[in-house]
Amino acid sequence: MIDDTYKQSQTTWETFRVTYDALQQYVVTINETNPIYLEEQLAKKAGFQDIPLPATYPSLFWQDFYIPWLENQPPFILNAQTFTYHEPMVINHNYCGQITLTKLRNHGNKQFAVHVLQLYDQAKVVAMMKTTLVLTSEGVI
Repeated sequence: MIDDTYKQSQTTWETFRVTYDALQQYVVTINETNPIYLEEQLAKKAGFQDIPLPATYPSLFWQDFYIPWLENQPPFILNAQTFTYHEPMVINHNYCGQITLTKLRNHGNKQFAVHVLQLYDQAKVVAMMKTTLVLTSEGVI
């Protein structure tokens, strides 16, 4: 389980730029059929500056972070995940982000760890992803 001293800890900053090919692979993987995620002209006609990212795409950004408090932890499960957007995210645009461990709550042999990934376009927050993981001391959920 995660030690309480990690509460409010933050990862280092990471920068993200989603390419058309990466988005196309994701869209196929999640079986998304809306053509707005593949056709630039359609996206621009709908008012986007480029092709938008599906709402759940930022979950892939987690793989780019080194998260020290999750190192050497036994397997854990995703309990809940929410996405909040202040503006749409699009391909071919630079974003930066950081994950913060905002809350730890123990309940019996389980620990609930709430993480917040904030994504920025320069100094402005554009999106936030809140993720709750469940860990146990035995590594079995």
